[in-house]
Amino acid sequence: MRDFGGVVERTPARVVRPGSAEEVAAAVREAAAAGLVIVPRGAGHSTYGQSLTGGVCLDMRGLAGVREVGPDRAVVGAGTTWREVLDATLPLGLAPPVLTDFLDVTVGGTLSSGGVGGASHMHGTQAANVLALDVVVDGRPVSCSPAVRPEVFDAVRAGLGAHGVITAATLRLVPAPDRVLSCTIPCRDAADLLRVQREVRADHLSGQAKPSAEGWRYEAKAVLHLGTTPPHTATIQPPGTATQTTPTQADAPHEDAVQAPGATPPPMGTVQPSETAFQTAPAPADASHVGASQAPGAAQPHTGTVLPPGAAAQTATAPADGSHVGAGLASGAAPPHTGAVRGLGGGARAVGVQAGAASWVGGVSHAGEVPPGTSEVEELSFLDFADRLRPDVAELTVLGEWARPHPWGMVFLPGARAAEVIEETLASMTAADLGLSGVVLVKALRIGDVPMLAAPADPVLFSLLRTASPGCAAVAEMLAGNRALLARAEAVGGTRYAVDSVPDRWLDGAASQGQG
Repeated sequence: MRDFGGVVERTPARVVRPGSAEEVAAAVREAAAAGLVIVPRGAGHSTYGQSLTGGVCLDMRGLAGVREVGPDRAVVGAGTTWREVLDATLPLGLAPPVLTDFLDVTVGGTLSSGGVGGASHMHGTQAANVLALDVVVDGRPVSCSPAVRPEVFDAVRAGLGAHGVITAATLRLVPAPDRVLSCTIPCRDAADLLRVQREVRADHLSGQAKPSAEGWRYEAKAVLHLGTTPPHTATIQPPGTATQTTPTQADAPHEDAVQAPGATPPPMGTVQPSETAFQTAPAPADASHVGASQAPGAAQPHTGTVLPPGAAAQTATAPADGSHVGAGLASGAAPPHTGAVRGLGGGARAVGVQAGAASWVGGVSHAGEVPPGTSEVEELSFLDFADRLRPDVAELTVLGEWARPHPWGMVFLPGARAAEVIEETLASMTAADLGLSGVVLVKALRIGDVPMLAAPADPVLFSLLRTASPGCAAVAEMLAGNRALLARAEAVGGTRYAVDSVPDRWLDGAASQGQG
């Protein structure tokens, strides 16, 4: 068995797919009695075997399903993907405040690792936006929250599965916008990129470094919400599912807090532009980002061109936090000119706006300002923006890049030293060290109240989302580069983001491996 990283391979002694918290608890007790390590696995999007084991593999996708959606929260099984969460909440005008760039990872997996997204500069990590959890600890199901068993609540969020198995989560929800305005801001260097991320007011912020003939070029993405439909207030609850709310102090450990065996999860009506092909693929890390790719042999669009759905050129978005991959290019293909904008099924279009001025877009008055220095602007629906990696994953799958090894390097850097480390690291790299579809992501963020997620003050997540493409650096060389990155980060007070690929940092069969 392999994970998304494709570097480590392990064969489990047993695979268990529980359908309830009680079945999780029974599997944990049986594994302990047999002396076997048990490792939860969601979508398997770890990159260095964190979701793999030679013991008992606990396949958490049997615990998928959105059980309840209320005005400000949703109760979901740990095996539910963020795509499935959006399918249930967006029709009510609601969404989680922080989403990973790649939606086909599980709630339990990202909460166990932290979960960074483009809105983490405002709302913190996904683990900081969960209201309550159902967890199996020491072979028994319990509920926890900031008020009930807070020590368990703090231990399992970003705890990588070492202190309990998350079986369900009560997620915070906020009003979702109807449409967004995505602004690209070219930056001089890493310091300028971080300055933009700190100074620009936007609902989503991310940054990338891209290889070019002149060296690495930097750009920021600032995304502004354009209009919000008042959310419906009626609670939606699938038939046959027990109501669950945030635990109170009076809550006792319960056996039925998770979907009972046989309960039918709600239908997941995925909304998808008809022009956009999609192919299901193994899920990814949490990570946060944005980018651009071009189909092999496609003509390069001129700056500012809006390409209709189905056109050959394709915008590739880079991950936001450990959670996705970026641009797929055939060997030798030239990158598109900066400014190419792909028309999306939701009506994406380039919009002429004056930087620093209030904008009127799509008939909606936007009170904020388009950031100074913006070179291109794209309007699209919130769903198309949230699901922006879907066409890229389909393209990378066709090209074979999605199935190649992904030895990712990811570190949290202290803000005061981040630009220095980023510049030094990239100065020692070429495009071959990243791979044909690799992405470099830079994201200034807040962690929030998540004690298990170690990060320096004023953290910046620096991610080298490498792909071991043909003709590029070998996996061993990429892993060595990740070691060097981590050493460089730790020398200035940085820490690793434990969804990464760093040899010698994971013990074979270690219990401290996440829900993947």
